[in-house]
Amino acid sequence: TDGKPDGASTGVSDAALRQAALEAADRAWDEGISIYAVYYAGNSTSPGEDIAYLRTLVRGDGTFQATPDPDELSDLVWGVCASLPLMLVE
Repeated sequence: TDGKPDGASTGVSDAALRQAALEAADRAWDEGISIYAVYYAGNSTSPGEDIAYLRTLVRGDGTFQATPDPDELSDLVWGVCASLPLMLVE
């Protein structure tokens, strides 16, 4: 994710979208689902704020990974996948 909610097209405020994401993360964790986040800073003007928010979504055994380099995204996602006790296949 780029860490930015996009409620402009739906008429929902960014704050409401952030709150909904927190509630969804809590519901997932209540069901035993860990939440992982991978953040690509890109040309964000507020990466520190984005990172702080996204870290609040991580639950259970989940981790947070961040990079300003799009070439690192694939490795970060595969690293998350490799840490899971299940096998992913293409």
